[in-house]
Amino acid sequence: MVCNMEIPETPRYQYAREKAIDTLIEYGNGVLPISVKNIIYNLPVNIRYNTFSNLLKSGITMSEILDTYKSNDGAVVQCNNGYCIIYNDIDKPSQRIRFTLAHELGHIVLGHLEFDGCLYRLSNNEYKVLETEANQFASQLLSPEPLIRDILKQSKARIIYANQIQNVFDISLESASCVIKRLKSKRGISSYKEGELHTLYSKPLKEIYELYD
Repeated sequence: MVCNMEIPETPRYQYAREKAIDTLIEYGNGVLPISVKNIIYNLPVNIRYNTFSNLLKSGITMSEILDTYKSNDGAVVQCNNGYCIIYNDIDKPSQRIRFTLAHELGHIVLGHLEFDGCLYRLSNNEYKVLETEANQFASQLLSPEPLIRDILKQSKARIIYANQIQNVFDISLESASCVIKRLKSKRGISSYKEGELHTLYSKPLKEIYELYD
């Protein structure tokens, strides 16, 4: 399915990040690390899963999977009045799988499949724009800057390290390092709906304050 909506010429960084926070506030359960599958379950959208291992059991080869979905991590497609997220559960660590699920959810929430039902008939530039937006969404969903800023405010040292972010939010050290860089820049959304996030995650935040005080 292709519609008449125009794909942005450049990634909508702020829009993608804020949509992630909005999604987290509306459908999150106040538990850390953040469960992407719980958010997906709470969404009023029909989203199913399939894994590379299941596809292989059905007789599809790995080369056919990669050729169809153009990714060694995962993909999302429209199916049966909803969506299906396919992800690599064979040779990817759990943190990478979590990011992949958040990334593919980003494509859904950001309306990317309204541009094209499977995202693989786009030009290279169009695809890159939508992939960047989905990455921004995933990063904010799994490790929201306003929550990290909240933790920083309660820390006497007023500093947080990448390995601490990694441990609290169950993301890779590489992803945590990117969060640190963004926090130090002026391009983040560190105060966006911070109060609402604080209320939702007050219980785990209290425990974290004690750990990093």
